[in-house]
Amino acid sequence: MSACAQSSSIQTERPAWLSAKIGEYESGPARQAPIEIWQLMHKGQIAYYFVSPCCDQYNPLFAASGQILCNPSGGFSGGGDGKCPKPADPGSKVNFVWAHPKSGSHEHRPPRLGNE
Repeated sequence: MSACAQSSSIQTERPAWLSAKIGEYESGPARQAPIEIWQLMHKGQIAYYFVSPCCDQYNPLFAASGQILCNPSGGFSGGGDGKCPKPADPGSKVNFVWAHPKSGSHEHRPPRLGNE
């Protein structure tokens, strides 16, 4: 599938589970929430990459259904759990979804996820 075809299947509406999680994160302490969430294509399917707020924490990748797929990065080594070291499909676009309002990050640069 071409990069254009993959990008066109990116969903703009948030799944209910993701909206619920974001609501929980915004009402709770920032230190217990991801600082950003990104949408990408993983094995031809929409997935969501959560960027943890600090060091030594995994950055999980969730399926569009809300099921955790793997932890591509983070942890003590920074390399995640090793189950999907390149989570984004080659050539696919990574789209910004959300940033924690208290994170202080306003640049929203896409994470490097092996799709280059």
